[in-house]
Amino acid sequence: MMLAAVAFLLAADDPGGWSKAKWGMTDAQLSEVFGAETLYIDGHVAVHLTVGDILCHAMMHFDKDGHLNLIGIGPVKIDDMTDALYLNLQEMLVQKYGRPWKSDEENGITSLQWTFPTTLITLQRMKLPMIARRNVSLTYERVTPASNPL
Repeated sequence: MMLAAVAFLLAADDPGGWSKAKWGMTDAQLSEVFGAETLYIDGHVAVHLTVGDILCHAMMHFDKDGHLNLIGIGPVKIDDMTDALYLNLQEMLVQKYGRPWKSDEENGITSLQWTFPTTLITLQRMKLPMIARRNVSLTYERVTPASNPL
């Protein structure tokens, strides 16, 4: 009985995608729900958003059948891949979903994960000072019951 209650609470918080984009939508459905916000970048449906004062884009990716299964969010300009962006994204995610369920830090890469019945959210920061490389990325990935331990 207790496990059923926990599963119900987790399902209630499951974003089932990101913003208006829901798992399984097609290119046409995404264009319809985002309307004038819809962009096409390198053949992908995308929308712009602002995190703090940084312009970012959310790129939609589809499975082999043309259904939404991954959303990648990152800054438009490479120079905006900063610690401030990472910390803003982390704060927004913690406010919305609580503390991450998993946290790893190794070899200059920090990953935070939130896991829900249909969605895996991963915030990642890479800082490699020896090659002056930085990266900040946020992904929302569709998970299936078979691949999700919840």
